[in-house]
Amino acid sequence: MNVVVTAEAEADLEGIASYVAEQSPRSALTLIRGLREKCETLADAPRA
Repeated sequence: MNVVVTAEAEADLEGIASYVAEQSPRSALTLIRGLREKCETLADAPRA
């Protein structure tokens, strides 16, 4: 199964990253990487 990130979701992630980066760019990067990794796990466990 593939995970498709819509343009709207991508824009939301960018907005979240920008907001968090105002306080901590490193934390923003870590957060977004973590969110993307969680999204990818949906391909293996879509009901998780």
